Amino acid sequence: MLDVLRLAAEEMKAPAARSWLARFGLADDTDKTVAQLSGGERRRLALARVSLSGANLLVLDEPTNNLHPPAHEALEEALSG
Repeated sequence: MLDVLRLAAEEMKAPAARSWLARFGLADDTDKTVAQLSGGERRRLALARVSLSGANLLVLDEPTNNLHPPAHEALEEALSG
């Protein structure tokens, strides 16, 4: 997951990437491959990655479905920023 996240922010060092993933509830699984993730974990990883992209427009269709409360809060914080 670290490699996937760092594709969105190449200058991000591993400790910062781990911290960012922790905001989305993925701190314990940073060495897993995407294929090993559950559907909810994949969604959280995608949200973590897109929140780093600096996009000016983001279209989300029910992005908080299947997210646990800490991930929901992290998404709201990332979108507010």
